[in-house]
This record gives sequence, C-alpha cells and structure tokens, in this order.
Amino acid sequence: MVEEVKRRTDSLVSDVVAEEWPTLEGRQEPEVLISAGSGGEHGEKAIELARRFGIRLMPWQEQQVRLSLATDGEGHWLHQDVVLICPRQNGKSLILEVVILYRMFVLHQKIIFTAQRWATAKSIRNRLWKRIKSRKWAARRLTRNTASAGEAEMETSDGAKIQFTTRSNDMGRGFDQVDLLLLDEAYNLESGELDSLAPIQLASPDPQTYYTSSAVNQADHPKGMNLSRVREKALAGEAEGMLYSEFRAPEGADPDDPETWKLANPSYGVVATEKKVRSLRSKLTEIGFGVEMLGWGEWFVTVGDESHDFVLDPAAWSAATASYPIQGVPACLGAAVAPAGEGVALVLAVRTDRGVHLSLGPVEEFDRQAVVTAVKATVDAVDPCAVVLDPKGPASTIIDPLEKAEIEPECLSWPKVVAATELLMTLFAEGSLTHDADPRWAEAAEVAEFRPGTERGRAFKEVQPVVSVLVAAAFAAWGLTEFGIPDDPGDVKMTRRFVGHVESVSAAPVAAAASALAF
Repeated sequence: MVEEVKRRTDSLVSDVVAEEWPTLEGRQEPEVLISAGSGGEHGEKAIELARRFGIRLMPWQEQQVRLSLATDGEGHWLHQDVVLICPRQNGKSLILEVVILYRMFVLHQKIIFTAQRWATAKSIRNRLWKRIKSRKWAARRLTRNTASAGEAEMETSDGAKIQFTTRSNDMGRGFDQVDLLLLDEAYNLESGELDSLAPIQLASPDPQTYYTSSAVNQADHPKGMNLSRVREKALAGEAEGMLYSEFRAPEGADPDDPETWKLANPSYGVVATEKKVRSLRSKLTEIGFGVEMLGWGEWFVTVGDESHDFVLDPAAWSAATASYPIQGVPACLGAAVAPAGEGVALVLAVRTDRGVHLSLGPVEEFDRQAVVTAVKATVDAVDPCAVVLDPKGPASTIIDPLEKAEIEPECLSWPKVVAATELLMTLFAEGSLTHDADPRWAEAAEVAEFRPGTERGRAFKEVQPVVSVLVAAAFAAWGLTEFGIPDDPGDVKMTRRFVGHVESVSAAPVAAAASALAF
C-alpha cells in the first residue's frame, strides 16, 4: 500500500518542482481531499501577489490556495468553509499569509485571525508586517498598524481591516462585518467563541471561514470536540460547501518507516528531515508521534449522534438527584483537575439510608490557592476519612501545598483509578447512588466517555473539563468505601453544606445529628 502511494507521490514531484525544491520529498496531495471543485482567477492572482512579496510556495501550498479561493459561476466562494488538517511545522501558516495579503490588498476585506495562543497570532502578524514594510507600495497603503498585549490590527486606505487576537467571546470588537474568519490552532475551539462572531459574519455578503490545525489528541486537546465534529461531517459527506484537506499517513503504514513520514508531511525534506524525525521518534510517546508527525489523530466521537451510547444514561443520572439524611459514617473528599488545568471538581461523598450521596463543591476554576483553601475548609469542618486524588497531571501541583497545610492526600495508582470508576458505575447501576442538583452533573453525563481500550480496566476519558466532576465523584466514593469505617462514630463530624459555606456538627449522638443534615 505504501509503495503504491509512494509511486503516486513521486509522479507529482515533477522536474520543475525538483529544480525549485531539490530536497522536497513529501507527498504533495492530502490523504483525504473533499472539494466542490476549483475555478476562478483569485487563486492564480494570489500566488502571483505572493511572489511579489517574496513568498515561494510548495506545490501542495499552491494547491490549497487555489482551492480555497475558488469561485462559482457567479463569483461567490465555492467553499464557505475551508478545513486544513496537517502535521505541525509543514507551513500551514504560509498559506494563511498568502490568503490574507491577497484579501487585504486586492479584495479590501475585513478579516479576523484568531489562535489559541497570542504567541501564534503575534508571530503571523509580525511576519506579515515584515513582508508589507519590505514593499513600499504596500506599506504606503497602511493607515493603521497597532499592536499591544493580546491584540493587533492593521487597516488600509482601501478599507481593508485585519485583527489578530486570541480567541474569546468578545473578539471582533469594532467590526461591522467579517468577510474572512481564520481559526488557527482549531484543535482548541469553543462553540461560544464562534457564536459571538455569527452576527457580524452574516453581515458579509460572502463570508468564509478557515479552520487550520494539526490532528486532535483527546488527551491533550480537551476542546477538540468542535473540530472533531467538523471533521466527522466532512467525512460523512454532510458538509456541503466545505473544502476539507487532511494530510496524514495512510492507515496501517509502518510508523518507523521514513517513507511513511514522507507520506504524512508534505514539506518533508524542506522542513522535516529524517534526522529530525528520528530524534522526535525517540522523545514522543507512540500516540504523540502518531498525532504530531503522522497526522493520526485521537479524535473525539461526536456527541449527539443518534447512535451515541452514553456511558451514563442522562435521564437516569438526572433522576438520581436527591437529598437524603446522613447515617453518620464519615465523609470522603475527592478532587480531580482537568488534564489541561481548565477546571477542577471537589466532591464530598457521604453515606445515606439509600447508599452514597455526592455533593459537588462550588470551586470550578483551577486556582491552586483557592483549591487548597477549599479543601482545608472542608477538612476542618467535616474531618473526612480521606482526601483522594490522582497525582498525575495538574493535580500533582496541589499535593505539596496540601501537605504543608497538614493534609496528606491519598494518591491513587492506575489500578485504584480503575477500581474507583468501576465502583461508581456499580453504585449507579444498583440505584444506590444519589447526587445534588448542581447542573454540572447533567453536563458531565452528556459527554462522559471511557478511555479507549478496556483490557486495563475502565476509567473516564476527560473529553471536556466538566467530566472532572465524575472523576472526583469516583475518587470520593472509593475513599468512602475504603476508609469510611470510623474507630469511634461519635467523633465523626458532619456537614450541612459544602466548601466555602460550611456548617459542621459533631455526630453525638449520630441519629440526632443526621436528622438535621441536608445537602
């Protein structure tokens, strides 16, 4: 299979290309290309303008420019959405530079360039400014060129305007319409950020949106759900008017074969080389190398599919909302931090006459000091039998502050994480698990998934930060079962409410205290 694709690759690298790019070995076609066609003059004009700015494009980059700027018979964009998925460091940004220059200086349009990080947006802004000021005719047409921390703008005398910014719900300030929206680093994209721009995009007579990204890795990109959804629609043939290009190695190819590296990276030989890739191969995990260098994404499964199997049935989970009197056994506090530190959950598990009740704390943002303060307040008020967490990832950073506050957390190994997950699922299946009315429970049930592969046991895959509430719940329930038998039940403290607004009462006698407690 690889040999067949390699022959196709070799045929595309013509003598002319070999003369201009003598070291270029990467496949110039994407593994997946979905297009409504090509046509119009904008593509060729943009490539010619790029040459005037001193930009040389490789064949695959030229193809992407032509396709993305294709028009129909009435002169409208043939593709309203343009999606380019390509491994890192191949030159996706150069394509965007060419498109921006053309649409600023020839089409005089309103453009917003957004990225996850300001460093990315700032970098492309600085490169464009360097190109513009190198051509006097272009520099003279700029009437405004500002840059500050987190945002930069350029305007021309012809009415073109571009804003470079990180993504937020208020990006696009000062725009009455947006003709071109560029979403770089689209593996980190929230629906709300797009919703905020919808009205001013609709004001454009012919708007267009670009998504550019490397492949999504669920473990590292908790916001990759939106790009995964776009990809699924494209592959299912449900995205009319979309240009979709995905550069990756063919499935089943040998990840250690340099020929596979060439098939995944169109700029191989010019940017990436065998020596560089071998070095990365030794440093990255199997999954990391597959995602970053071969384009083999660990994509999310779109939530909301009719065929989607919920890990926790949302209706049954919502029906488990209740308030039960405490029987007087100790509480246990579970803590979980989202993989990228984008959220935190603190869950208190207590025994009820039905089984185990879960109370979710109000702390949501991962501010280490706030988390430690909340845990300390709960420990002082409730005296839980344990504070349980997984010591990997961002949660590892609160262990030392907790110990300094004289709280020694119970740190779970992988087998215990699995055991905690299985316990939570068993309690739920038995109908002996209840939880409070916090809306985050329902949100988590809607998106919860298990990590792929069950040979090592089930554990929640934190596809979105809110899933941390289920992880913390599992830890709390496990700790309550593991350590929740007090030596002297009369010394147990109980809580009426949760962290931040705690009222505690000593359970002596237990029955009298239990009757007064409510979560």
